[in-house]
Parts: sequence; C-alpha cells; structure tokens
Amino acid sequence: MLVLRKAGGRSPGAVAALFGLGLIGAGLARRLQGLGYARAAELPFSWGKRQDRGREASDIAAALKAMEQGAAGPMRLDIVWSAGQGGFGMDEEQAGRELADFADMLDLAAGLAGRPEQRTVRVHLLSSAGGLFEGQRNVTLSTPPAPKRCYGLLKLRQEELLSQVADADRIVYRPSSVYGFSGPGRRMGLIPTLLANGARYQVSTIYGAPDTLRDYVSVQDAAQFLARQVDAAQGGSRILLLASARPTSLSEVLSAVETTLKRKIFITYRGDASDNTAHITFSPRALPPDWRPCGIDVGIRTLWNFFCH
Repeated sequence: MLVLRKAGGRSPGAVAALFGLGLIGAGLARRLQGLGYARAAELPFSWGKRQDRGREASDIAAALKAMEQGAAGPMRLDIVWSAGQGGFGMDEEQAGRELADFADMLDLAAGLAGRPEQRTVRVHLLSSAGGLFEGQRNVTLSTPPAPKRCYGLLKLRQEELLSQVADADRIVYRPSSVYGFSGPGRRMGLIPTLLANGARYQVSTIYGAPDTLRDYVSVQDAAQFLARQVDAAQGGSRILLLASARPTSLSEVLSAVETTLKRKIFITYRGDASDNTAHITFSPRALPPDWRPCGIDVGIRTLWNFFCH
C-alpha cells in the first residue's frame, strides 16, 4: 500500500492511500506525483492473509494519524482501491479472498472516517463496467448491473459493501476494457499482447469473434481522470462510468494494431465455454462531462511508442 502526500498547492494536507499498484494503480500514482504529491510511506497489506491484517491495519492507521498531526490544517484522506490479483476468469475462491481483503480495507476506512478529528475521508473503488454489464448494449447510468461471472459478481458485491460506509464520501469508477502496459512479468491484456506478438511475428489467440463489440479506454486516460478526481475537493458520493462509448469490433482493433506496426499480424480465434463473444456497448449520455478519452487508433499508437521507449 502506497501513501502519497501533497504538501502545498491547492490541496495542502491531502493524503492518498493507494491499495493496488497494477495497471491503473501505478498509472494513478504517476499522475498524482505529476500533480505535486510525493511518496510518504509504503506499508504492507498482505493479500489473502487475514491473520496479518490487524497488525497491518494498526500500522497504516498510525502512519496516517502521524501525517495528520503534522499537517498545517484539516487533512483530506483519499483511499483508492484498485487492487485485484484475479482477472475476468477468476473462480469463486479467488473472488472470496479478494472480497475479504476489500472488506478489511473498508473496516480501516470506516474507522478513520468515524474519528472525531477534523478530517474528510473519501473512498474510491475501481469497479468494472465490463464485469457488471457483460452482454448488454447501449448501457446508461440507469441500466441495472447483471454480472455473468464471478468477477462481475465480486465487483457488484464490492460496490454494495462500499455503499454501507456511512461517514465517508464514496466514489465508484466503472471503467470498460482498460488497456496499457503494467510492467515486465505482469499479466498483459489483449492489445499489449497483440502488439508484442505482432512485433515478433508470433500468433496471438483471441477468445471471441471478429465482430464482437467491445469498449476500450487507455490506462493513461483513466489514470489522468482518477488523479483529477483525487486531487479535486469535490464532495459527495457518485458513480462514474469510464467508457469511450465508441463500439469497437475485434477486427477493428486488429486493423489499428496492424496500422501501428505497419505489418500483418497473425491471429487464431477460439470460441469455447468461456463465451467471450457477447457484445458490450455504452451510451455517450452515460459518461462524465469532463471525461474525454482518446480513440482506439491514438491509444494503440501511444502505447506502442511507450513500448519502443
């Protein structure tokens, strides 16, 4: 768990505690540092090891309290949950462990929010539009979630648990398919895999069909938007859908990758029991007014430039 602190500027005394430094979490940390936040502490939070949680929670609370005592004025604490070791195909056991970890974090957040000191606490949850709305078309803010997998059920349950935290502002982000490079040795999604295999003339296996419609957003756009939300002083609880609202078929993704690489790439399609052929699309009216993601062509080209440098 990484703690960042902003010493001056528009948000003196602002502290951000980031749980999970994967694709989105690491990008958020970099964006916050670009906004004037500095690394203040790195504390253990053992995934799936609840026997260590009491000590870890005490250490985290003590560290945050020490920062509060040294602040010039009231502290604003933003707790961001972007953690998760399981992916779209996780099983019930993995989902249960992740939900238990999330519940432990919420207990910590509730304890901090309920203290009598002059403090604002906001909890930010990275949920999943793809997990919640798999198989649904033209999703709006009023569309009820209907998860079809353990992953989507986990995200819905996390949202429900967060809604029960009384003394904190609760901000839920529902991103669609976020693509980017999370670092060596980490799990890669569809688009980074296509770029990497295409550059080496290797075959990529796709679970789906050429005409399957998805919605893709760049991790750079998602992280930048999250950083602005954390840095801003806006109060209140809200749910934010982070999608491009530009339905994109798998064949269009392949074309964008080939245009970027300037070569033909090799693909094999598999349609099996995982059933990854369901369309997921979103209405432009459901998006936040200040959310302006780039198109798939620009995003893939930017990601490839990152690969090359």
